[in-house]
Amino acid sequence: MSADQRTIWEKLGLGTEPIENERHLYINSTSRNKQYKYKNNYVETTKYNPVTFFPRALYEQFSRLGNIYFLLVSILSTTELSPVAPLTTVLPLMLVLGISLTKEGIEDTRRYRGDKKVNESQVLVWRNEQFKLVQWQTIKVGEIVKVTRDGGFPADLLCVWSSNPEFQCFVETMNLDGETSLKMKSVVANLEGLSESEAAHIAGEIQCDPPNNSIYAFAGNLKMEDGSLQPLEFRNLLLRGSNLRNTEAVIGVVVYAGHHTKVMMNSTRPPTKRSTLERGIDQIIIGMFMLLFVMASIGAFTTAAWSSMYMNRMAYLMPWDNENYYEHDKFVWVGLAHFVTAFILYGFLIPISLYVSIEIVKLVQVYFIQCDIEMYHEPTDTLMDCRTSNLNEELGQIHTILSDKTGTLTQNKMELFKATIAGVSYGRGMTEVERHAARKAGKEVPHGTAPHMEGYNISDERLVFGEWQGGPRHK
Repeated sequence: MSADQRTIWEKLGLGTEPIENERHLYINSTSRNKQYKYKNNYVETTKYNPVTFFPRALYEQFSRLGNIYFLLVSILSTTELSPVAPLTTVLPLMLVLGISLTKEGIEDTRRYRGDKKVNESQVLVWRNEQFKLVQWQTIKVGEIVKVTRDGGFPADLLCVWSSNPEFQCFVETMNLDGETSLKMKSVVANLEGLSESEAAHIAGEIQCDPPNNSIYAFAGNLKMEDGSLQPLEFRNLLLRGSNLRNTEAVIGVVVYAGHHTKVMMNSTRPPTKRSTLERGIDQIIIGMFMLLFVMASIGAFTTAAWSSMYMNRMAYLMPWDNENYYEHDKFVWVGLAHFVTAFILYGFLIPISLYVSIEIVKLVQVYFIQCDIEMYHEPTDTLMDCRTSNLNEELGQIHTILSDKTGTLTQNKMELFKATIAGVSYGRGMTEVERHAARKAGKEVPHGTAPHMEGYNISDERLVFGEWQGGPRHK
C-alpha cells in the first residue's frame, strides 16, 4: 500500500492498514495467526458500496459537460430572473440522473452477484480432523486446502502434497496470463514423501515475501517442527485464478488470501469509461454553449443600450415596479439581468432529451447483446454477459492490434486427422482450416470430412468396422 493510500485509509477512520515487510504464518494454526490480522478470503470487484454509491456516481455523472450545463440552468431557473418555471428544467435533469444512476446500480449489482458466486464457491478445507466443504470466503491464512482435478485454487497456496507419483501437478494459468499451455508445479522438496494424511496434519512456520503483484516471483522459508529449514520457490506456489489439470488432487497451505492474492493485487477498481460518442457530444456541447453565450450576450447588450436610451420615455411600462431590472440609469444591471433571462430562455438549444435517449438506447442494446444467439457458448452453456453499457458503440471499432505471437489471435488446438501405423499412412480427413480454405476458394468440401468430435477428425475406411485386422502387422 502506497503512502497516499495509507493516508486515505486513515482519513476514512479505518485505522492504520498493517504494513508487512515480511509475511510470517503458522501452518494449521489459525488461532496463532490472528495476531497478524491478515485479510480473509472475501473478495469484491464492485465499483460502489451503499455509502459511496450516490456521491461517487453523481461525481461521475457531473463529469459530463452536458450535466454540468443543465445543473447550472436548473439553479438559475430558481431565481426571479427566470422566464420559466423551475420544474421545467429541474425535472428533466432529475430524469437523466435517475436513469443513469439506475443503470450504474444495475451494472454494479451484477458485479456483486458475480463476486457472491465466487465467494460462495466451495472447496475442501482441513477442519476438525477432516476435510470439509466450506465457502471460499471463510478460508483463512495458514489453513490446509485440498483441491481436486479441474478445480480452481481459492487462494495462493503452498503445495505440500500431490496425488501425482512424481510429486508434481499441472495448472492452467489462462485466466492470469492468457497462456493455454499447462505449467508444472511441484511439492516442497522435503515434503515429497508425505502421505495425504500426513500432509493434512503438517505443522510449521512459513516466512515469505509480503503480498505483492508479481505473479512470477515468490521466495521464502519453511521451518518444520524439528527445526529443519527448507527454501521455498515460485514453482511451489499455486496461484488463485489458475486451475488444476491432469492431477487428481493437491493439498496446499494458504499463504495469501483475498485481496492479498497476486491476482487481486494486480486488479484495479472498475474505471469510469467514456466512449468516443460521449467525448464527441462534449465537444458539440462546448460549441453550442459558446453559441448560446454569444446570443445571450448580444441580447443583454442591446437590452441595456435600449433601456438606457428609451426606458425613461416609457412611463406607462412602470419600470419602477421592477427596481434595478429596467431603470434607464442602471443599464449594467439591466444587461446582466437580461443575460441570465436569455441564457435560460435559449437554453433549450442544447436538448437534455439527448442524454435520456442515449441512456435508453444503451440499455436496450445491452438486452439484445445478451440475447444474441451468435454469442452463445454452447460447451459451457453461457450467454453473453455485458458488464457495462458505457462502451456499446465501441464494439467492432478496431484501431490497433498488438500481438506478440500467432497464439494470441488463433486457438492453440490440436486435432487428429492423420496417423502412421506400421509405416502406413492413414487418414483422409481435412482440418478445420483446410475446410474453411476450400469453402473460401469456392471448392466443394468432400463428403465425410466433418469432424467426428472435437479434436478428432480422422477418417479412413481401412481403420473402421474391423478392417484394421487385415493390416500387414496384425497377428
